[in-house]
Amino acid sequence: QPSLISFKGGFPTRQAFVRSLWDISARQRFDLTWRGAGPMPARGVPGYGTLDFRWSYRMDRRTEVALTGRNLTGPEHEEFARQPFFQQTAMRRELMLSLSREF
Repeated sequence: QPSLISFKGGFPTRQAFVRSLWDISARQRFDLTWRGAGPMPARGVPGYGTLDFRWSYRMDRRTEVALTGRNLTGPEHEEFARQPFFQQTAMRRELMLSLSREF
């Protein structure tokens, strides 16, 4: 009897992840991440590679400001397509500025 759901071709056979964490100074940090995945033909998702970064500045022991960029290599890429148990997910380019305060 055939299976209703097949995972063959639904996950990438190749994946890569490279990360650099750099303490620029006692108050500043810069993180750079590249990740890539091969195609998932059963889900209709081509392979992709993308770049993220995060720069942060610690103003004092409890306050930090950060600038984060995600998916900087292109305007959008799919990580999952519409399949049973999976929602279609398209990752867009993002740039965020945040301020955090610890209590």
